[in-house]
Amino acid sequence: MTQARILVVDDEPFNLDIVGEYLDEMDFDLVMVESGEAAWDALCDTTQAFDLVLLDRMMPGMDGIMLLQ
Repeated sequence: MTQARILVVDDEPFNLDIVGEYLDEMDFDLVMVESGEAAWDALCDTTQAFDLVLLDRMMPGMDGIMLLQ
């Protein structure tokens, strides 16, 4: 069985650390980014696919809602 690949998006490094520590224990393949723009770039990269996106709603610049649109 392959690992689920999760894109975690949050502008707060502390939140990324907490989520990362929790999900890493479950042996997921995590990609962590700190902005909506970086998440968009990751999602547009055709060399990688994600099974799940864990997205912060309120971020400076491109927020979670803008990314979803």
